[in-house]
Amino acid sequence: TMCVVQGNYRSSIWVLPQGSAARAQQITNGRDEGIFGLAWTPDGKIVYRASVSGSPDLWMVDRDGKNQKQLTADAAFDASPVVSPDGKFILFVTDRTGTPNIWKMESDGSKPRQLTYGGEDYSPDISPDGKWFVYASWAKGPEFIMKMSVEGGELLQMSESNGYNPVISPDGKLVAYVHQDEQTRKYQIEVVQAQ
Repeated sequence: TMCVVQGNYRSSIWVLPQGSAARAQQITNGRDEGIFGLAWTPDGKIVYRASVSGSPDLWMVDRDGKNQKQLTADAAFDASPVVSPDGKFILFVTDRTGTPNIWKMESDGSKPRQLTYGGEDYSPDISPDGKWFVYASWAKGPEFIMKMSVEGGELLQMSESNGYNPVISPDGKLVAYVHQDEQTRKYQIEVVQAQ
């Protein structure tokens, strides 16, 4: 005899005009929409991860829920979309080569291209000028913060030890990330120069 527990959850995307919960509008109605990342485009669309097609892909939708469009279509886990400041391209995490890495595609989902080749790469964030990005990588051990051009190429290590979820400041001069102290196991925010 075998006993199995299965868990199902549902999530959908809501928009709160001017932060008002009273005016909240549900714009999607799927199974797991937005859980593994969502991002606004400069023209007010939303890019998000969902399993509408049966696999975890990236989608785009207008702020009113219309014109839903699938951007990726593969059996891989696609997540964590980040839209460039000019809206021309999207960085995202995918394991389509077997290991999670950062990929780049045009905002319509065309021309997907692998940028990183680390052990495991997560949490991209694009600079305000759209020329470089940071991300968390396991390429050198437990998650270091790395920096790279959006065209690919040379890597620059930003953190001295483990770091998660990097975010670039609005002026592009600083990078903040979450760091876990190896002795106390407590989490704290670290800030470094973007260089």
